Amino acid sequence: MTITLKQSPKQAYAWGELENPERLEVLFGGSGRSGKSFLGAQNHLIKCLEFEGSRWLIGRESLKKLKRTTILTVFEAASKLGLK
Repeated sequence: MTITLKQSPKQAYAWGELENPERLEVLFGGSGRSGKSFLGAQNHLIKCLEFEGSRWLIGRESLKKLKRTTILTVFEAASKLGLK
């Protein structure tokens, strides 16, 4: 499976840091709609494919916010990656 990512320059830079084995932590900040959640969702989805059978967690401070925002971003990222 070939995956092509469409990312902003900042997302591409952060992605490179996420893939850098020498990095223990990557911090990616910004205002609302800057792509933080989308980048995280892409990363989690690709890692799930890479490490079949693994389990991952995405959390928020409340289930209501998770359902209203984050899970929609995960579904959007999955769709853009060609996943169902």
